Amino acid sequence: MFLDSGDGMVFRGNIGPWKSEDEKHYHLDKTAAKELIKVALESYKINKGILPKELFIHGRARFTDEEWLGFNNAIASFGSDIHLVGVTINESDGFRLFKNNSSGKFKYGIMRGLSMTVSNTEAYLWTKGFIPRTGTANHLEVARPLKISVSRGSCDIDMVLRDILCLTKLNYNACIYGDGVPVTLRFSGKIGNILTALKDVDWPARQFKYYI
Repeated sequence: MFLDSGDGMVFRGNIGPWKSEDEKHYHLDKTAAKELIKVALESYKINKGILPKELFIHGRARFTDEEWLGFNNAIASFGSDIHLVGVTINESDGFRLFKNNSSGKFKYGIMRGLSMTVSNTEAYLWTKGFIPRTGTANHLEVARPLKISVSRGSCDIDMVLRDILCLTKLNYNACIYGDGVPVTLRFSGKIGNILTALKDVDWPARQFKYYI
C-alpha cells in the first residue's frame, strides 16, 4: 500500500507454492487472498481511523476467481462496501510507436505520459519518453508502453492511467524522475524477494519508510 506522503504500509502475504501449471503465474488461494487484504485494510484503518472507499490491486497476472473471492470475503468481514478494482499491468513486448523526426526539436520521439485507449477496460501507457521539463528522454531505446487492463471490477480507464503514471514517480529508493514501472510493482518485487527469504518475519505490516 503506497501513499504520496511516504506513510504507506508494506506487508507480506502467505508463502506457498502458488505458481499455476497452466499460466506459469503465481496466484493465491482463497484463504491467502483473504488474509492479505485483511492485513491491508486493518493497517489502513489503524492509520486513518476509517476504511477506504475504493481499493485498487495491481498485479502482473489476471486475478483468478479464487483470488477475487478471497479479496471480496476480506472486505465483507469488515461489513464494508468498499469498491474493489483489479488492475493488470505488463510491459508490451511488440508494440512501438514511431514519429517523423524532421525537426530536431522532436528528436527524442514520443512524450512520456502518452496513452492510447483500446476499450473501456484496456489501454497502453508510455511511462517512458520525452520529458519537456528536463529536455530529454528517460530511456535509451524505443520506449515500450505498459499494457494496462481493468481486469476485475469497474473504473474509468483514464483515471487508472493517471494514477499509474503518478505512481512511476514515487520510488523513494532511487533517484529516478520517472520510472517505467509503477512503484506498486517495482518496489514490491524487490522487497518481496527479501521478505519471502526470511522465515522469521512475524510482523503483519511495516511502514514504507522502513524500507527507504
